[in-house]
Amino acid sequence: MLKCRWFSCKLSYWIVLAVALIPGVAGAQATNASLTGTYTFVIGSGADYSVQYNMFGQEVGFCEGSGQIPYGYWCQDSSKGQDVITGTLVADGNGNIISGSNYTVTTDPNKYQCSPEYNSAPDCPYQVPAGTLWSNSTSYVVGDEIDYVVNGKTLTYQAVKNSTDVTPSGTNVCTAKTAVKNPVGCTWDELYQSANGSTDGGSGTLAGTYSVQSNGLATLQLTPSGGKNQSVVFTMVVPAVSAVGQEVPLVAAPQLGNENRGGGTAVRIQ
Repeated sequence: MLKCRWFSCKLSYWIVLAVALIPGVAGAQATNASLTGTYTFVIGSGADYSVQYNMFGQEVGFCEGSGQIPYGYWCQDSSKGQDVITGTLVADGNGNIISGSNYTVTTDPNKYQCSPEYNSAPDCPYQVPAGTLWSNSTSYVVGDEIDYVVNGKTLTYQAVKNSTDVTPSGTNVCTAKTAVKNPVGCTWDELYQSANGSTDGGSGTLAGTYSVQSNGLATLQLTPSGGKNQSVVFTMVVPAVSAVGQEVPLVAAPQLGNENRGGGTAVRIQ
């Protein structure tokens, strides 16, 4: 399910930015000096994640990874997420992005925290093991999870019915035949792995080069620290004359094999 986004996939690729001109002075032509100084930037980048539901339509976690999900549970992709990338670009006016350039990625909480929008279950996302043993004196509701020892091995289960003193064993455990919507024949569903979400944020340094044409069009190649040198394309609009307070809009232009839907703004601060 994982897709490349701005500095996602372990912050592992190049960024290529195309720059277009808004004349700051009549007749002025852009040069590399049109992008000079220190800029702060903020970019919102669209982020997908996969919500995991139980047979009652409650969110119980996420479908990250390729492990088996419980009987009757299902997954649905969501494209409502948005990661936020902030940082600093330092351009020397001679076509180089130099020391002091950096970025921080803050991931959308909806990718790793259960949301009331999806009618989340009491224990969401569920963890394996649950850390709480089943008790015959506890009243459980749909979505509760417990650990239970079966033949000397501790297994984890989630309630698909409200119950008290119903053991998570034998016919009380869901199978492919019983785990349908509004199950009749089971009370507990075995959990095979935690339903954690993605928290692939991070931070690092940037370095790169750029080349500005006289009409303001340019390319800017940035390398995030620790990356795999894959390219991401943005378009920017830069005045021909750079000055403190200069605003530079950023609009993503995805490339084949490296999707990026982000957009934002860079502002020169010094």
